[in-house]
Amino acid sequence: MTGAGTPEPTRPTTAIDAIAEEWVTTVADLDPDIAVWIGIPGRHGEYADLSPAGHSRLVTAAKPAVAPWWADNSKEVYAAGCANLATALGNRKAGRTRMPRFKSKHRSRPTCRFTTGAFGLGADRRHIRLPIIGAVRTGESTRKLARKVESGAARIRSAILSWQRGRWHVSFSVQIHDVDPAPRQGGRVLGVDLGIKSLAVLSTGERVPNPGRLDAALRRLRRAQRTCARRRGPDRRTRVEPANRVRRSGPAPTGPTPRLPGNAATTCTSSPPASSPPTTRS
Repeated sequence: MTGAGTPEPTRPTTAIDAIAEEWVTTVADLDPDIAVWIGIPGRHGEYADLSPAGHSRLVTAAKPAVAPWWADNSKEVYAAGCANLATALGNRKAGRTRMPRFKSKHRSRPTCRFTTGAFGLGADRRHIRLPIIGAVRTGESTRKLARKVESGAARIRSAILSWQRGRWHVSFSVQIHDVDPAPRQGGRVLGVDLGIKSLAVLSTGERVPNPGRLDAALRRLRRAQRTCARRRGPDRRTRVEPANRVRRSGPAPTGPTPRLPGNAATTCTSSPPASSPPTTRS
């Protein structure tokens, strides 16, 4: 212990102390409120920049001291995690899912999404570029996508890097511009949509009714069956003579019986019950 009038010994200054002093000075310059709070003189009457740009400068200045490992990875790695967390919390608030839980790196699939930075296709169509990682050779050729990008027909919006089945996979989200077809010279173009209730619906709004051939054939079949039920045709087995209506109608048509829809066919012959004796007419 030291006496009341004896000053306390000071330890030698290290590199950690220099980093801490630099950090305090930087934070005091960016946020005067913190400087006043920790007792740095000369900061009274100054105001901090609370705009998004001011917060961004404060975070950028804090990275070297608070998170020195930040520069080892792309900022999209941390932004993707925050975006996924925000989406999960939004779904939880809406009542669609449960509260999000931490994922295990041993059971979940490592993935990251890049939306900004130097990412895209390589010049030789066998490599792609990723932030921080650099050029990576692909197992498949990217010539189809490269042709669309070079011609201006497509634009790469984002890239998702994921680990699947022992390999790294990259999938690109591409925005393709719709190309308007060349106008036709002469003639009118008409769209036709075939249906069941209506035979066809034209692009002009006109509807072509269904002819209803099946319904008409079924009506004719029902009418023929009712007519046949009221007549008694000849029966060679029981030697029954035909009714006068059948006799006046002429001989039965020869040839194959026409097939009706639904494989329904009818013949105008009938026989009396087996219990009734045969009758003859003179």
